[in-house]
Amino acid sequence: MLGKRAVVATASMLMMLIWPSESKPQNVDTSHISDTALIDAFGVGSGSKCNCVPLTSCCDKRPGDTTQKPGTNSAGVPILQGLVDDRTIVGPPISINIGDRQNSPNAQCSDLLTVCCAKECPKLTQTPGTQDPGPAQPPGPAPQPRGCGTTNPDGVGVRVIGFTAQQAQLGEFPWMVAVLDKTNKYVAGASLLHPRIVLTAAHKVHTQVASNLIARIGDWDISATTEPIPPQNINVAKVLTHTGFDRTTLVNDVALLVLQSDAVLGKTVMPICLPEPRQTFDGADCIVTGWGKDVFGKTGQFQKILKKVTVPAVNHNQCQTQLRSTRLGSTFTLHDTFNCAGGNGEDACDGDGGSPLICPNPRNPAEYVQMGVVAWGIGCGKVGNPGVYGSIPATADWITSTIDQEISPGFDVRIG
Repeated sequence: MLGKRAVVATASMLMMLIWPSESKPQNVDTSHISDTALIDAFGVGSGSKCNCVPLTSCCDKRPGDTTQKPGTNSAGVPILQGLVDDRTIVGPPISINIGDRQNSPNAQCSDLLTVCCAKECPKLTQTPGTQDPGPAQPPGPAPQPRGCGTTNPDGVGVRVIGFTAQQAQLGEFPWMVAVLDKTNKYVAGASLLHPRIVLTAAHKVHTQVASNLIARIGDWDISATTEPIPPQNINVAKVLTHTGFDRTTLVNDVALLVLQSDAVLGKTVMPICLPEPRQTFDGADCIVTGWGKDVFGKTGQFQKILKKVTVPAVNHNQCQTQLRSTRLGSTFTLHDTFNCAGGNGEDACDGDGGSPLICPNPRNPAEYVQMGVVAWGIGCGKVGNPGVYGSIPATADWITSTIDQEISPGFDVRIG
């Protein structure tokens, strides 16, 4: 999807990426134990056959175990310390070092969030340097959801060390949505604005029937179902394309998906903030996320793990000038309902259509607002060619009024 390449997401593209069906893993907290210590404790040698299981379910209660203390698993490890319910994790994340995995039995497990676990569940022993978690404590009240636009830069439940290809941490961008059809084929990237409203590009969904679409919210690794908090699959009730959308020019390239039920908010599912109408972000370091191809063309590969790249927001007139130097020609006019970012050799690519471009809120840099949706571009990875996005500031009035009518009167476009 993303990396040192440029944006292309044309209206004629039909993504055929197959996504796995959702399943609910067992939930056991091992946040106080390092990845290496887990392997040592389970006694799995490098030559042993590996029983790959989700990290959070390794060594759950053994059949017939009558000695288990309330609030712990069969190894005596507190299970309520980190996972309050299947939507809320508290406490520090488990750390997984990719380099360590390559030199351990875990290398036999293709999924990053699985580990080698013995068929029988031995009692865990403290290894040198491992901190004793102490007796299990009953969980306190679940933390309240934060406001819109707040990232989780250290991940949720799991923090991966050693990424080399701009992968996002698990739950880092909790508004990220994948739009699928009922056969689990990928349709578009998108973002959550409201528990029942998803924002995407009109050119990706204007021919779609709402009853054939699903919004998958809170996903991270599209090839696996081992996230400690499972994603939510919610059916789409309505597809609302901008009233001024032009399928030929992609003017007003935004659409809203009304969901049949509200998404359950938590650390891995939160909305993105919207900008004020006609707000600009010229020169800001913004971020685009998605699961699209790593490079343009037939050789490109879709990404398993959500990726992110940082791209500078480009002034509208400057972007038009740069695009005129391409095959678009010297008379090309960039419509006011587009904005631009990139030109630095990094951008979105095939399959990222509809994915969000987010920028720091000038009033609160720790909070992000959505500047655009991936729309189109010229070439791939060419320095000097910014990617083009459907402008959210230019269409904010339509977005706000539509949400008012459909879901939530008084919706504030600035705060989500």
